[in-house]
Amino acid sequence: MAVKSLSNIRLCLVSDRQFLGGRSLVDVVSQAIRGGVDMVQLREKNLEFRTWLDLAVELARLCRKNKVFFIINDRVDIAVACGADGVHLGQDDFPVAAARKILGKKKIIGKSTHSLAQAKAALKEKVDYLAVGPVFWTLTKKIDRPVGTELVSQVRKLTKKPILAIGGVKPENARSVITAGATGVAAVSALMAAPDVAEASRAFRKVLD
Repeated sequence: MAVKSLSNIRLCLVSDRQFLGGRSLVDVVSQAIRGGVDMVQLREKNLEFRTWLDLAVELARLCRKNKVFFIINDRVDIAVACGADGVHLGQDDFPVAAARKILGKKKIIGKSTHSLAQAKAALKEKVDYLAVGPVFWTLTKKIDRPVGTELVSQVRKLTKKPILAIGGVKPENARSVITAGATGVAAVSALMAAPDVAEASRAFRKVLD
């Protein structure tokens, strides 16, 4: 996939094993793809390297087959080894410049931002997309307060690059982040914890498209 296709990203699934409830992550991702996600981010910080790599290889194959972006959280080495489309980096993760040296110009690098200053800094690092949040209250992050749609609007004024809003985003509030300037949304519990992941994905797409 060409990086320019990122401008069409509407829905990203971010994995979190605590919501699997005995289900297979591969099955959950398959359902999400069937429902309409166009990016999958594998975020599995507590897995041993080999287990994480094996899972990444399987998911990379699945996403490639379905023409869905596959991104690895933080681990540049695993991204290279499994043939992922790129990496997503947090504020305290692997440096963007170092990741770019390893990955090359054609791979995707996204970065999490939680303030206007962080967004400005990330843009100077020439990332391919920004994740902004947590926009709303969320179960997956301990936060003092959400950044709100206001930050999404402020970041949009800085750049034309893709912006994914993350943190407590659900089908019922997703339209507000798009109106604020987000390209799409990244969802964790709203998809991972859904009894029917495919249907939850479709519910998002109805609002986002």
